[in-house]
Amino acid sequence: MKNIAFVVLLFLAGCTVYSGPTANMRPVGNGHGDEQVYQVECTGLFEETGSCLSKAQEICAIQPGSPALHVIEQIAPRGRTPDRLLFRCEVPRMSVRAAVPAPAPAPAPVQSPAKVLLHGDALFDFDKSTLKPAGWRALDKLITDAGGKQFRVVQVSGYTDSIGSESYNNALSMRRARTVATYLREHGLQADRFVVNGLGRSNPVASNATDDGRAQNRRVELVLEQK
Repeated sequence: MKNIAFVVLLFLAGCTVYSGPTANMRPVGNGHGDEQVYQVECTGLFEETGSCLSKAQEICAIQPGSPALHVIEQIAPRGRTPDRLLFRCEVPRMSVRAAVPAPAPAPAPVQSPAKVLLHGDALFDFDKSTLKPAGWRALDKLITDAGGKQFRVVQVSGYTDSIGSESYNNALSMRRARTVATYLREHGLQADRFVVNGLGRSNPVASNATDDGRAQNRRVELVLEQK
């Protein structure tokens, strides 16, 4: 009888009761956006520390895009590790930075019209509207200095001194202005249009009481408006 009891005790000692950690996971709904919310429950008499969290991390690791674990809620009996987790797997979102508008292009600088004063005595003989050789050279230099620039408008205004009648001076100043405009156009000054004025004795730049003053008033003025 003693031998039988001894065998029974040995049998009982060899059969240890064991319940390892198990995890039950199920989806419970959607969280923010389209992310699925999961619940995982970890049970077992000898539950390993952090087993519930490890299981949640395993679930997120197999999701497309390697999302990160985000714990929503965890429940743990007092003094124990959590045995139930609510979590979702969040794919990191790239922050979208507001596009910085390109600065507006600076407005093109406005070109001030170029003004050129040509003394009449250098261009023409007294009471004449035919260019002298010195006049050709002066206008050729002007064309060279323009360097092929394209002008929108070239205004050519002829003036005289106060000697003679107003009508005569107006006609003489117009002929001289036309002579200058024609020469410039035919010798390569690029302009969309030429505007010619004969203004006679008007707008004097000096006194007509002296020879020097009258010489200054006999002139041709050019205004070149660049494109």
